[in-house]
Amino acid sequence: MALRCFGAQIDMLWPGTVLDAADAETGNVVVEYNLRHSGTTEGDDVTDSIAAEAFERFGFNLVRAIVSRDGTRMICLYDAPDANSIMLARARNESGTHSVWPCRRLV
Repeated sequence: MALRCFGAQIDMLWPGTVLDAADAETGNVVVEYNLRHSGTTEGDDVTDSIAAEAFERFGFNLVRAIVSRDGTRMICLYDAPDANSIMLARARNESGTHSVWPCRRLV
């Protein structure tokens, strides 16, 4: 309601579940996924499948994932050399990635 009062675009918002990796690091690259299936999905199953895909072969570590409640979207934070390396891995893999961007933690 607060965002609506300020005229923010709320069509981009979606509820989700946050899942942290056991050995969470800082993370420096965000990847947004459009998942191939819809319906309620167990978060651990989704993050396990994403972590086991090609990104792991390239040495990227999953730090955190936010899975939408309907199981159609996910945002992941990775510890990776840079965003370009993830974009190259994405080109070699049909992972459903929608966008990739670099980030840094603000303290």
